[in-house]
Amino acid sequence: NQALTEGARNELTGHFHRCMATLTDTIHYSDGRTVLYCPAFEYNSVSEAAKEKDLLQIMESVVIHWTRQIKDVVNNLDNSSSAETSGPLDEIEFWKTRAQDLIGIQEQLQGVNVQRIVDALQYAKSNYIGPFHNLTKQIVTRASEANDNLKYLESIRNHCVQLREIEANNVVTVLPDLLSRIRLIWTFSAFYNNQERVCGLLRKVSNEIIHRFRNHVPIADILDGDVEFCMVRLHESIDCGVEWKAIYYKTVSAISRNLAAKGQSTGGWDGASIFAQIDAFVQRCRDLLELCESQMQFCRKSAATDGKPGPLPQFGGTKAQEIISGIVGIQASFEQEIDRLRHLDYDMLDVRVSRWHDDYHHFKTAVKDLEIMFANVINTAFESNITIQEGSNLIATFHMLAKRDAVKTSVSRKAMELQVTFVQFVQSTRSEFEQGKQNPPIRQHEPQFAGSALWAHSLAAKVKDDFEALGKKLKPVLSTRHLDEARDVANAFLNAVRDFKVNRYTHWIN
Repeated sequence: NQALTEGARNELTGHFHRCMATLTDTIHYSDGRTVLYCPAFEYNSVSEAAKEKDLLQIMESVVIHWTRQIKDVVNNLDNSSSAETSGPLDEIEFWKTRAQDLIGIQEQLQGVNVQRIVDALQYAKSNYIGPFHNLTKQIVTRASEANDNLKYLESIRNHCVQLREIEANNVVTVLPDLLSRIRLIWTFSAFYNNQERVCGLLRKVSNEIIHRFRNHVPIADILDGDVEFCMVRLHESIDCGVEWKAIYYKTVSAISRNLAAKGQSTGGWDGASIFAQIDAFVQRCRDLLELCESQMQFCRKSAATDGKPGPLPQFGGTKAQEIISGIVGIQASFEQEIDRLRHLDYDMLDVRVSRWHDDYHHFKTAVKDLEIMFANVINTAFESNITIQEGSNLIATFHMLAKRDAVKTSVSRKAMELQVTFVQFVQSTRSEFEQGKQNPPIRQHEPQFAGSALWAHSLAAKVKDDFEALGKKLKPVLSTRHLDEARDVANAFLNAVRDFKVNRYTHWIN
């Protein structure tokens, strides 16, 4: 456009080349390639170009852009931008892409148009050509490093693919061999033999494990589905995280022994940062296990209820309606807490979300209050004077409902109290028997010997029936020691009654 002044034309040309350089970057960024924007400037010789100050300024701006591009590539020694989520396959692909990119830059630097610009600026003794040359020398070194890293990392590609594709509950079977190969890379690689690199790779293995098990656990089912199935998946997640750490520390121990045998006291692995994410994930799974247990405790959910609250068991006696009302009220309060968790706007298994700690603390506090309320319901059921058999039936029913430790403890406490009551009952019955056996309280028309035997037999029958109810219903609740104590006291009394009946029979025969 001849209407433009020379200054305006040069300014517009400078803006044009900067814009084109940015567009060139943007186009190839997603491919992981560094493409140098290199316009073909028209000049006959470097001396002619050196005299045109406006042209030199444009060429300098192009070289400045190249310098910034190459500097970013040279200094980008890992894919730290996604370090919290990337896996070992991403690490391999990073070095593969980096090696290709560095080779591509080397080829571009040898191009004719690039050399013409460099020669012109070098002839003009530009201040920007020196830093550019220093960076181009580093390209060769970085390319060698990338190729070496890629050569060693390719040896674990199949294991990393298997880690990503194998069934989640079998992930742990891949880890020992994968860790052994990473140890070999650390031992023999020229650039992966330092703490930062090997620990970064191991963190990516941890990331992959977390990713697999995040998809393995159905979060929606924890709130509205088969909680027993979810608990199995959560236990598998926890077991894999724990086993991964155990395999790692076993390898670290082997490395330390090997270094000690060589007389070296340092140089091993320091995994302080490797397991920060996996530890947080395991703890998050334990939190969700408690959530599942709470669903089973307060809503009686199971594999058979299809995500809905389970039926209430039958209660008898005058306190039945009060017990049922208490359990239903607790369930309604718990459902409010679950509804609040349903409306969380993040994934509960995403350990990067710190808000979970506050939300879970609120939930856990509410659950503790509900546990106290449930314990009060259990206490209410035992407030009236009940028989051993009635108490045994109540404890068996509450034991069936008890899923959380606090509730189980309340049921166990009532079971021990009932055992004490039974022992006291046997002792009082034994005292009654000892006092009355010399002059048994028989009725007027009962015979002397058979009547006294029948009196003793009725005392023993009550003790026997109560112990059978106690032993049958409370066996899952009471400890072996408490059951043995009750059995010993009952058997001692039953043996005494049997001896008395034999004695009465012998006297009758005589």
